[in-house]
Amino acid sequence: MHSAIARAAGLFGLAVSLAGCAGSAELRLARDEGSTERRIGEHLRKRGLSVNLIDANQLGDSVLVIDVGEDEKSPGARLVIDTQVSKGERSAPTGRVVLVRLLTHVIIPPAARSDLLQIVNQHHQTVWAGCFFVNERDGELEAQWPINIEHDYSVSVREVEDAIQRLMLSWMALYPKLAAGMSRARPEHYAKR
Repeated sequence: MHSAIARAAGLFGLAVSLAGCAGSAELRLARDEGSTERRIGEHLRKRGLSVNLIDANQLGDSVLVIDVGEDEKSPGARLVIDTQVSKGERSAPTGRVVLVRLLTHVIIPPAARSDLLQIVNQHHQTVWAGCFFVNERDGELEAQWPINIEHDYSVSVREVEDAIQRLMLSWMALYPKLAAGMSRARPEHYAKR
């Protein structure tokens, strides 16, 4: 197994045997997003991840953050887990989405986007895990994975673990191809945060 992929899988301590684990925490629709995020954070901490709950703004919104260190094969990354209302009003939601975002710390300026987005598009043709895109505000390459929670059913918190693992494995597969494309680009067309 490629060492970067092994590192990602080892980092998250996730294995195929997770599917058979008993006592998985269930995520149900909650009136406030914080209770869902706290439940996810507690579960991920029990699984050995270093997770921080950060207040995102003055409205009481918060996000879970997991920082992934860089190594010789890939840059560091940040995972941000946020819940948002997907149906209904903020005060009375009838649906929520748990959005798992991967911030790659790779900035792709406009002059280099066309070539590098071809690499991302080719990646999407063979690897379905995560949707990579360039954030138009700052040029950072990001990926995301949405998990819906509807009012009439629950979702296993293991689905969040699965999304984390799949996003990281996809990133580990994409980064070498992207790095090769970036080395062909002029240095001023690439910046790493």
